[in-house]
Amino acid sequence: MNRLERVREEVDRILTCLLCDEDRRCGFVHLYGVSHAATELAYARGLDVELAAVAGMLHDLTNYTEGESSDHGLKSARLAERMLERLALFSPDEVATITHAIPATATRTRSTSRWMSSSRTPTYSSTGSTIHRCRHNPRTQNDAGR
Repeated sequence: MNRLERVREEVDRILTCLLCDEDRRCGFVHLYGVSHAATELAYARGLDVELAAVAGMLHDLTNYTEGESSDHGLKSARLAERMLERLALFSPDEVATITHAIPATATRTRSTSRWMSSSRTPTYSSTGSTIHRCRHNPRTQNDAGR
């Protein structure tokens, strides 16, 4: 099993345990959707698609495990760091790249959307509209006006 599949297995296990059917369904749709979009964007820019896919998969996980909050990006980054260290599949630099990317996804501006912003790694950026369409959480009201 490759590393991305192992992370997906962990996320699936977490989401499957959720009591609310809607939370579970929206978690799968949103996290897999953003992971896919991150993969496509990284591929188009010649960046590490696997790390982008993992960051996308984990970026909002605490919205489903703990409920939405203004600091969900930081909370999800901490959860991701613990998970990735426990799985012991990624190097410390890869874990840092992934966890630095996660809080950046919480920025909701249309003009810039940063994926991986660490001094040690390239910046994964895109037009805001591309990420915006995919990162919309189906549990919340559509914020198409942004």
